[in-house]
Amino acid sequence: MLLGIIYNNGLVLRPLAEIRFPSVLGRIGLAYMFANIIYLYTKQLGQIIWFCALLIGYWLLLRFNAAPGFPMGDLTMEGNFASYLDRLIIPGHLHLTIHDPEGLMSCTPAIGTAL
Repeated sequence: MLLGIIYNNGLVLRPLAEIRFPSVLGRIGLAYMFANIIYLYTKQLGQIIWFCALLIGYWLLLRFNAAPGFPMGDLTMEGNFASYLDRLIIPGHLHLTIHDPEGLMSCTPAIGTAL
């Protein structure tokens, strides 16, 4: 994750409000960390359950939710529920102004991939 922060912001010291945290390297770090925690503390059946729960849960979240003012299940960048949560949690630090492909919510299926 530290390498992703350095890649996004350089080695210049900046105020915390100006630093962009989401990145591919950060996503790899988060997914690896959570997948290892699941791997270390569950048996194989538990890992399969976690895998299915992460992927199905993320799909259900996107399928039956949307940003305010958009129809349920909208998968556009503006109406996508994961993008909406990212705009709420990390405003001003997204790759695009309305969407970040490496946002916090989209780390959920990445954890499943790491498992």
